[in-house]
Amino acid sequence: KSRSCYDLKINTSPVVSILSVSLLKLLRTNLEVSAKFGKNDVRLESLHTVLVSVTIVLLLDRLNCALFPMLKEHKLGLPAGRDQFLNALCLAQRSEKEHLHSLEQYILERNRAHRTVLVSAEWKNGSFPTRFAKSCAKMRQIRSDIQMQCRKNEENKLSEYRRKRSQYDDLTSKVNSSNCKCYYNDYGRKVSGHCSRCHWEKEKDEIH
Repeated sequence: KSRSCYDLKINTSPVVSILSVSLLKLLRTNLEVSAKFGKNDVRLESLHTVLVSVTIVLLLDRLNCALFPMLKEHKLGLPAGRDQFLNALCLAQRSEKEHLHSLEQYILERNRAHRTVLVSAEWKNGSFPTRFAKSCAKMRQIRSDIQMQCRKNEENKLSEYRRKRSQYDDLTSKVNSSNCKCYYNDYGRKVSGHCSRCHWEKEKDEIH
């Protein structure tokens, strides 16, 4: 009974059925089933939790492949064969071992795709993020909106720079063409009074 909660051989049509019946049922029963198998052995409970967590990830991958078929053209990217991490799971129940085998077969099948892995440090023209962005009208519109906003921000920043540069040059010219009227009192302290040069100097230094 518990095995059916995380069976990968689920119907992908309609997609809503996958999410509501299979995935949510899995999430709801995970702790209950884990506690049952690990009542007398915490290690078994941890192993079962890992197994169910991996199943959730692969269910999400299956769901997304149904929603976005382009995903199936790219390798899943999880280690497969002798090097895969699932080989480290020492499961006690036969049903769990059989399910583990189905997970391994699913990963192997997904990794037979002819294109690059889904998640990569390099976003090339053939990578999934690049291909998906180019194929999705909504994402192309978002990209266009972002580029337009960047151009506006660049123009505004350039305009601000020119304005402040002009202000800075004007104040510098005033400072260079004037004399300081400050003096030092009997205690050696500088008294600025109403010195225009010092005022312009301060204003110039506050420009960012």
